[in-house]
Amino acid sequence: DELGVATRVMTIGPAGENRVTFATLLADDNASGSGGFGAVMGSKKLKAIAVSGRASLTPAFPDELRSLSDKLRGLKKNVNYEVSQAQPGLIARRKACYGCIAGCSRHLLEASDGRKSKYLCQNSVFYEERADHYYGRRSEGAFVANWLCDEYGLDTSAVEAFILWLSRCHEAEIVTDASVGLPLSRMGSLEFIESLVKKISLRQDFGEILASGISNAADFLGQRSRTLFGDTIHASGTVVGYCPRLYIV
Repeated sequence: DELGVATRVMTIGPAGENRVTFATLLADDNASGSGGFGAVMGSKKLKAIAVSGRASLTPAFPDELRSLSDKLRGLKKNVNYEVSQAQPGLIARRKACYGCIAGCSRHLLEASDGRKSKYLCQNSVFYEERADHYYGRRSEGAFVANWLCDEYGLDTSAVEAFILWLSRCHEAEIVTDASVGLPLSRMGSLEFIESLVKKISLRQDFGEILASGISNAADFLGQRSRTLFGDTIHASGTVVGYCPRLYIV
């Protein structure tokens, strides 16, 4: 309000302030989700950047850009994408990511209590299956998980990798609820995701270890925890599933 309606703001959350290695930058309805740029801003004690202006960007080679865009869009024709359905009881409107060639699961959701969150692509499904399994039905669990990551400023892809890895470590009896101070036995519940996100973002207890990234966390746990990455978790700390070369802004 102080800067006017024409102003757009890019900001970090508590995770960025505490230099969590997978902290994000958030701006209006979009984000820079990977790369830990939130931690970079946090290290400089820079919480937000406000930009005001009415000028537009003009491509240096508009015809070539249009041709490339058309070619990329043509590559995705007749490709079936697995998408998540909007959660029950939530108001939804379509909202695709800027520059995305797919626009698969495109929603902006609002809960009855006024909480709003993007519900797009990976962040719409990273906790959905576990929440549905835990509650035995479709619930607001996936929405709340995504909302929490946005509020604290965490990369949902990195959080998904941690959930998968911790689940495997728990099954292998490398960790227990008591040893890490997390309700691993209730994975899929709101209690679990709230505890995980908060402890990582604020670097509390075992969250201090997780905040340094999944590779460092595996070094800390030792035993055979690193082998439990399998072929679904990348050493960079995210789930394997996207080819960034397709998503040209």
